[in-house]
Amino acid sequence: MKLTLLAFGITKDIFETSAKEIEVEENLTVKQLKFMLEEEFPAAEKIKIILRSS
Repeated sequence: MKLTLLAFGITKDIFETSAKEIEVEENLTVKQLKFMLEEEFPAAEKIKIILRSS
C-alpha cells in the first residue's frame, strides 16, 4: 500500500519535501510507521507527533 505523508513546518525541513510517498504493508501500525520514519530521518525522533482520530 502506498501512503503519502504531508509535511508542514519543521517536518518539511526534516523530510526536505512537503510530501513523501512511501510503500508500506497493509497492516502497518502508527507505531511501526513512526519507527520507520525515525530510522530514515533521525531528526524526526525529536518531534512529538500528536494524532487525533475523529
